[in-house]
Amino acid sequence: MSNSARLSKTAASIGGGRGIFNEDALYHEVGLQESVSKLIPILEKEFPNVKFFWKKTVTQEQIIDKVALIDNVPPEELYIPVSEDNFVSPDGGVVYAVINGKEYPILISEAKKQGTHFFNEDGTLKEGLTKKQRKLAISGKEQGKGNAIERAYKNYVEFLLYCEDLNYFPYVLFACGKDFEMTSSIRDRCSAMTRKRLFNVNYVADLQHKVTAYIQEDYFTANEMFDKIYDVAKTSLKCIGV
Repeated sequence: MSNSARLSKTAASIGGGRGIFNEDALYHEVGLQESVSKLIPILEKEFPNVKFFWKKTVTQEQIIDKVALIDNVPPEELYIPVSEDNFVSPDGGVVYAVINGKEYPILISEAKKQGTHFFNEDGTLKEGLTKKQRKLAISGKEQGKGNAIERAYKNYVEFLLYCEDLNYFPYVLFACGKDFEMTSSIRDRCSAMTRKRLFNVNYVADLQHKVTAYIQEDYFTANEMFDKIYDVAKTSLKCIGV
């Protein structure tokens, strides 16, 4: 099974399988994975001499091995994970390029939705709300802020270590939902990832390893995500020298 087929199967297993270029496709993990599955064949056609593959996770052992190599740390000084099954699993997985026998991560993608819109544009309650959400909507109270962005931070720190020896940083975050409206303080919590720079900018080639963070209140369509992950992957390849 090809990498793109394996990725599509993974997306379908968690509720995907729809055509990703439907304008109604909303931002979520499945939409991101389907976007990535469409990306790989395009890169293979555009760069026929480069092999591309996708992995869902990066293990703690892989990250520790990378740190040991970069820092020249002797084995006895290395942390030993409590669990052998401990790994980092970004929502869109990791796309690699094999160049001259070496594997380079060229796209690490996250999709985080935080905060719920309770009402349709006509003022009626949206379908599919939980009992608690309906109660909150009727009461007029503000919904509690979630912790999706904290989970993204955890992965971001791990991938900073994993990519420390690279002259680029292929980590891209798509964050949307009511918690990311322009007046929300949740946006402030994301600003450390861009080193207090603006959001919605491609920072892949920045040597300070800033996160390329696309943040907005409205959902991202699959088309929007595809265009941006394609740009991230192409920028990574350019930095590698392809």
